[in-house]
Amino acid sequence: MSLVKEQLPFIEPTSAPEEESKDVSVGLDKTSSGEIKRTTKDRNSPLDPLIFSLLPLDKEQIRTFSQEYGIQQVNAFIDAIEKAEADIFSRRPLDLVDLITYCEEYGSIANRAKLIEFSITSKLRERDPERDSVFPLTVEEARLGAETIAAAVTFHKKDRILVPEQSPDPAIKNGAIDIQSVLTDWGSHITHALLQRPIFDKSIYGTVRFHHRSVREYLTAKWLHRLLAGSKSRRAVESLFFKTIYNQRLLVPSMRPILAWLVLLDDRIRENTAEIAPEVFIQGGDPSDLPSEIRKRMLKRFCKIYAAQTYTDLSFDLSEVRRFAHPDLDDTINDLLDLYSEHEEIRQLLLRIIWQGGLKGCSKKALAFALDDTVDVYTRVYGIRAVAAAGSDMQQELLTKSLLADRTI
Repeated sequence: MSLVKEQLPFIEPTSAPEEESKDVSVGLDKTSSGEIKRTTKDRNSPLDPLIFSLLPLDKEQIRTFSQEYGIQQVNAFIDAIEKAEADIFSRRPLDLVDLITYCEEYGSIANRAKLIEFSITSKLRERDPERDSVFPLTVEEARLGAETIAAAVTFHKKDRILVPEQSPDPAIKNGAIDIQSVLTDWGSHITHALLQRPIFDKSIYGTVRFHHRSVREYLTAKWLHRLLAGSKSRRAVESLFFKTIYNQRLLVPSMRPILAWLVLLDDRIRENTAEIAPEVFIQGGDPSDLPSEIRKRMLKRFCKIYAAQTYTDLSFDLSEVRRFAHPDLDDTINDLLDLYSEHEEIRQLLLRIIWQGGLKGCSKKALAFALDDTVDVYTRVYGIRAVAAAGSDMQQELLTKSLLADRTI
């Protein structure tokens, strides 16, 4: 922008008489509502350029696009997107086309892990036959290259990748990954072909980056799993995630997003994570892709570890809770609510799981907390929402009458 202002200054011309317009000019400002209005300013000062960018598709645009693309039950389709947290695959038209294609092919929208895998495969495939013939690159080769680049970006803590045979500004170059030093046995024309695949954003100033952070984190976890499967040093890989300080084994905080995906792929890393930080199974990744028994065991482990702490300093987004929640947890959550009913944060988390998962088998417990005026207000609120989501008509009617009769609320 500074280069544009310096080399291409713009002073708006005027048709007003010269003697009336020596000292003033017309500029452009935005009102609070986002509209552009004109303001007077020193005519000798150049106008600041206006900057425009494309926003992600909003809900109504997604609805319109999906209807025109052939989705019949559009309300159910949008609800499924929200439930599966597939919004990152619906913000760009090309992403939304892939999501619609997946829904048409499989009859529904799958969990987060399967959607990310489908999106990666789709975006690593060259759709233009002519360009594919010039720069042949199989999906398998592209996948290996993308995983390697994702790992390099992650561990170098640089989010941009240099495009071969371009000359970016030195300041930009120093903050980007040189792909030729990562894919050392690839020719520049092949690496260039890979970076043109839509898994990356369009090139800006001679660099590209992964369009979705979650895709980069997922690919990094797959690259690490590939190393483990190839008999690479397990100790070296695990040391990236776990450190021992003062005889206490701790989790490296910056590696949590990668670890949340890796626990889906490797049993030993999953067990180590369960012993140190079972909350990782709720935060990030996609716990819905884990077998039922593992999710039950992780939830029990989490409650056991943090029951001794009055305050856990943990927070979970509703989207994270929703991914973890599933009706097969009914019995486990009922048992845990009996064991930890006095622990404020644990019971609130369990009630949120009931609410987000619509766990009908837990509605009786939820109703008891919703009616209990001795517990904290958040427990009651989560209990009420859980009953609204999972309770029977009779339970909801009982709760409604009780709340209407309670003048203290």
